[in-house]
Amino acid sequence: MAKFEAGEVDVIAGITGGDETEKALKLTKGENAIAKETHYDRAGYGKLAFRCDFGPGNFASVRQAVMYTLNRPEFAQSFTGGYGSVVDGLYYPKSATYLAVKDSIKLNKYSYSAAEAIKVLEADGWKYNADGSDYDADKGGVRYKKLSGYEKSLNNLTYATVDNKYFTVKNGDDYYMPLAINWYGTQPNPVTDKLITLWQKTPTATTAIGAYIQYISSDFLTAVYGEYCLIPDYGFNGSQKCVCVNFATSFSSAVYDFAYNWTIDQDMYGDYSNNYLMDEADFFENY
Repeated sequence: MAKFEAGEVDVIAGITGGDETEKALKLTKGENAIAKETHYDRAGYGKLAFRCDFGPGNFASVRQAVMYTLNRPEFAQSFTGGYGSVVDGLYYPKSATYLAVKDSIKLNKYSYSAAEAIKVLEADGWKYNADGSDYDADKGGVRYKKLSGYEKSLNNLTYATVDNKYFTVKNGDDYYMPLAINWYGTQPNPVTDKLITLWQKTPTATTAIGAYIQYISSDFLTAVYGEYCLIPDYGFNGSQKCVCVNFATSFSSAVYDFAYNWTIDQDMYGDYSNNYLMDEADFFENY
């Protein structure tokens, strides 16, 4: 922006966020205007991405509860200043694939509701205290779920928040997992700052539903590639901690072009293919 104002560059693009957009628009107004502006829908979006193979993020009910208690319209308005909108998947509003089906798609919009969050959690078994007794919403605290079958994986049995305040506990022959989420927030990032306010510190999303959110500040590479993608070169040490991480995309990668999702060319597009499920041998060979 400074170089643009000084005339060192002629075009500045990809501006996002309400504050930055307003700052840029000031340069197009008044007697001292130095620029013209073009509004367009940016082909990208921000998201909370969950690991779905361990921890509370393993359970669809928890991901749904987050949806019910994160006020997405308010968040979008707060961050974009009205220059952006909520989307419900891997698209932007003017994309051809979305426009082709937008009138026929039926989606659960997950209206902001702690009561709905509690309903899906209790239906999935998040109805215990750490000692195995029935959860009492009037007394509050963090909910626990009794694990069964494949849910009793090593990563689930050893799951804990990074502050070690909550962890899977054993009572008799049963294991109980806490509704406690390790969230890695990339920094510097104004979206992370708003998530701290509108998610981690919001009673509707935490104490009202019996949840605990542990925020961990992290740089982008460590959070996304080290913790979320489990790549040793970026800091992963073999111990899974990250349940979710917030980041954004500009749709500039083959992973968002579904033509590559079913490729059999593993050498070029293996990381993007639904056909390529890495086992331990692949993982350690590649990384």
